[in-house]
Amino acid sequence: MITLKKPGIQLIFFYSIIILFSSCAAPTGYCTLTQNVPLFKSQYEFHALGTMSFNHLEEQFSYSPFPNIGVIGNFYQRFDDEKSNTFEAGFGYYKLFKNDYEIEGYGIFTHSNNLAINFQENMTEAFSIAGWQSMDTIITNNLTANYSGASLQINLGKHFDGAKLALCLRYSLFDYSNYNDHRYIRYGERFDSDTTYNLNSKFQSFFTIAPTFEVGKGSIRYYGQLGFHFNPLYPTQSYYKTPLNFDQFLFTNALVLYLDFKKKK
Repeated sequence: MITLKKPGIQLIFFYSIIILFSSCAAPTGYCTLTQNVPLFKSQYEFHALGTMSFNHLEEQFSYSPFPNIGVIGNFYQRFDDEKSNTFEAGFGYYKLFKNDYEIEGYGIFTHSNNLAINFQENMTEAFSIAGWQSMDTIITNNLTANYSGASLQINLGKHFDGAKLALCLRYSLFDYSNYNDHRYIRYGERFDSDTTYNLNSKFQSFFTIAPTFEVGKGSIRYYGQLGFHFNPLYPTQSYYKTPLNFDQFLFTNALVLYLDFKKKK
């Protein structure tokens, strides 16, 4: 009896718990995505995953059409006061080594459109003028951030019995073809400000480090990823120059459904 493996299908549906630091309350000029780390073992593997939260949808797929060749795609839509559409397409090579170590490399193209109209932030601030007083501050954001660019992503991984462990390293360079950040700030009943900010440079680079793991041997598996995102120009700003607002830390927690179809002869 010879066992032949037809194109295997791994369907991954996951729920996500997102923890955001830095600027989660304001509109973002850069979409922080869950990194696509398939760690293929053989030809014909197909991975599909998706998540939905109260304000966005995110989908991913990856497929190995030929031995050691993989293609990946990422899609992101945000639909609250900020409208965002981001898609990515990548092509790359993967190689398995002795003791189930693996390396993957992908070149990725990204295009993103982001728009926030009258996006409001409300906060209470304290100040001291003849004693401490509180003041309600309202920030009205109008943001346009459209960018395209390329990324190089390297996945270093190891397969265990019932588990995968990987480290995703990614460098991205984006060209902001249209960026406008207008903020109207009302400081209680005291005074207001009306300012338009620009980027230090239309070219923005990002570094991502994302440890990723998957645990399980049956149909249901556990998937997790911890992503750290850095922009070298983030700390620099002046009165009319502002760093990009984005989420620097992203944790994805997932349940995985695994299906594999085989044909026996």
